[in-house]
Amino acid sequence: MDTRPDSMIHETAEIHPTALIGDGTRIWHGAQVRDAVKIGEECVIGAGVRIGPGVVIGNRCKIGDYACVYEGAIVGDGVFIGPHAVLLNDKYPHATNDDGTLQDASNWETSGVSIGQAASVGANATILPGVWIGPGAMVGAGAVVTKDVDPQTTVAGNPARPI
Repeated sequence: MDTRPDSMIHETAEIHPTALIGDGTRIWHGAQVRDAVKIGEECVIGAGVRIGPGVVIGNRCKIGDYACVYEGAIVGDGVFIGPHAVLLNDKYPHATNDDGTLQDASNWETSGVSIGQAASVGANATILPGVWIGPGAMVGAGAVVTKDVDPQTTVAGNPARPI
């Protein structure tokens, strides 16, 4: 971590020691940044944001309060992710295995979301596992995105459709 005046990590944020945080990035209270995360320069990570293991976030991104960016996600430069938005990664979520034992990471496959440069994801939007949001695309607030979004396209609704 750097000591530039415009960099800030709130004392209540939890940053894993293997996370890489770019110069000028600000991380607000209660945020959780897990292992092997890479966050670019001049980003703003809001209060209560959760960033899962291995997530890659580009430069000059803004992630709104209480958003969840789960394992496998790749976020391009200049992306906005609104408050309470969720980028999911598990196509077949279960708490237990067929025999009733608790499911663990040994039999779990993730399929992360990818978001292209300068795209925007509105507040409370849900992006399903494996979806690609093209560069410059816009996802409306509250949308449920079930399939890829072409570049420079605006989608909204449940399921999200071009508008």
